[in-house]
Amino acid sequence: QKMMMIMMPLMFPLMLYKAPSGVNLYIMSSTFAGVFEQYVIRKHIREKEEAESKGLVAVTKKTGGKVKKKKPNPDIYLLALEKSGLSPDECIVVEDSRNGILAAKAAGLRALATTNIYTENEDLSDASIIVTSLGEPDGEKGVLKDSDKPFDFDGVVRVDKLIEYFS
Repeated sequence: QKMMMIMMPLMFPLMLYKAPSGVNLYIMSSTFAGVFEQYVIRKHIREKEEAESKGLVAVTKKTGGKVKKKKPNPDIYLLALEKSGLSPDECIVVEDSRNGILAAKAAGLRALATTNIYTENEDLSDASIIVTSLGEPDGEKGVLKDSDKPFDFDGVVRVDKLIEYFS
């Protein structure tokens, strides 16, 4: 269970990126764990790009870049906005730490926070939604800890419900 709590923030983006959701995925990480996450995600992106070149899946977008200041400085999110051409109201951030939430908010972005064994006691109240995990459709469900307004949550964070919530 401890490993699943650590892995869920990674697995959700992979599932989201793989799904034909029409949602672009950007990963911004500056932690040691982020090195592993970025390796796995980049491998997945390379595989998806190979499939795209064969016409097997829809084409996606990616950006690149590094920032000097770590979260809670918003530079990493501001770079993502600049590179993507998106406005803050077109984005939803999924974060698992106070510094990440503060960086997202400082960039004018809306955020959902997941707790984990390292951050469960941090003040994540600046997030619009706080859940214990993103949940698994056929497995362990997350628990809604807090939200700024009613959020339709059945134990699994769903992209369509997030879009509805933030619309």
